[in-house]
Amino acid sequence: GVDDDLGQKICTRLRRPMKASESLEVLPVSGEAALSHGTFVLDRAVYRAQDRRTTAFGEFSATSAAEAPGFAINAAAAFSAGLRLGLQAKHMVRTLSGYHGAPGRFEWVGDTGPIIFIDDTYASTPRAAEASVNAAWDVFWVGSHKGVEAALQDRRVNGSVRETYLVTADGDYRNVD
Repeated sequence: GVDDDLGQKICTRLRRPMKASESLEVLPVSGEAALSHGTFVLDRAVYRAQDRRTTAFGEFSATSAAEAPGFAINAAAAFSAGLRLGLQAKHMVRTLSGYHGAPGRFEWVGDTGPIIFIDDTYASTPRAAEASVNAAWDVFWVGSHKGVEAALQDRRVNGSVRETYLVTADGDYRNVD
């Protein structure tokens, strides 16, 4: 994945020429930008850029999971791996269209009036938490991972976090803003 600085650095390093006896195939993927080489997803459509040609394989707009943070880059990675393994693009697009997400991963669990409750239990890394917060607005973040809470305070989010609460081991919570 090349959607962040670290991923770009790793990809660049891996693509450097090695010894003649070593070979390594690097397949860059993105869920945020078009690539000149690799697989990417933009606006729920999957593309592959290779040999100065970009091929559009289709879109998977029917899936509700496409709203989840990280879905686009994960879809690009899955699609890229599938192509490498010889799977047919039309079958992969159809499969992505039917995917409805995983429990606990940006999952709609209910609403009351204008308030929507989203379960993103597995947003347990700073990047995942940042992506989740940036996918919503006017957020009251309730979490149990101290490292993620600190990261949300230190990292750039889109300003949508109104308050942050930490759930303690005994099930209590406290405001950490």
